[in-house]
Amino acid sequence: MEANKCTAFSEQIGGSHYKDMPFQPICLIGSLNLDFFQGNVVKYVSRYKLKDGVRDLEKAKHYCRMAMELAEKPEPPEEEQEEALNLTDQFIVENGLPMIIRTIILSVVLRQWEGAVEAIEELQTTYEH
Repeated sequence: MEANKCTAFSEQIGGSHYKDMPFQPICLIGSLNLDFFQGNVVKYVSRYKLKDGVRDLEKAKHYCRMAMELAEKPEPPEEEQEEALNLTDQFIVENGLPMIIRTIILSVVLRQWEGAVEAIEELQTTYEH
């Protein structure tokens, strides 16, 4: 997805941690039709090295916990899971993100919130400020 060529995606209010990404989180969120909780997790784990570090990872875990408490939705259909896998892989490669982010995003897409929290905690232990 070539989001940065669109005017709205080529500007950012407050920093450049999204617009400098070749495949912006909002494009992945929109393409996969993710809900509020899923989108926020994707946003925070994608930018943690570029913005607020461990604080962003804590926010991502918080959204997972809120989703566990508020939203009991089933996993998406198999064809949507395949699309999620392909787009997530593209997102990871284009943005040079670690594979643990892939695990987190796919856990979120599949609404496997505990798995997402565990992967975020693993990421926190390996994160070097």
